[in-house]
Amino acid sequence: MFLALGAAAGCSSITEAHPLQDFQWIAVDNPDDVHEGIDAAVFSGDIDLLGQIRTPSLCFNLTADYDRSGSDLTVHVTAKSTNSSNCTKTPGGFQYTALLRGLGRGSYTLHVIHTVSGGAETSYSKALEIQ
Repeated sequence: MFLALGAAAGCSSITEAHPLQDFQWIAVDNPDDVHEGIDAAVFSGDIDLLGQIRTPSLCFNLTADYDRSGSDLTVHVTAKSTNSSNCTKTPGGFQYTALLRGLGRGSYTLHVIHTVSGGAETSYSKALEIQ
């Protein structure tokens, strides 16, 4: 079974590259602990991304999409309401991490766009060099 899973993963990585990997997020209960923004660093040829996004409540799910145009890398983080009836209206936010892999050497500009459903977009940019 392990061999079959390894072979399937190998086939998909050959046919299609997915630089945005390991997108994970956790809720931050106290709104005073949410420092909206991003930071990114190059580590072992990958770009490690850390961000925080404010939301009107903790009843949101986060998703991330990736796009590349030359040396411009864009990660779009979207917070969508779960529309849960058990939700309080206490503000909060989320902290997230992600990896961008397989980009190759070069100078890049990372653009991260935060969108909270029903609100305006906020964008951040950072220049990075992969050597």
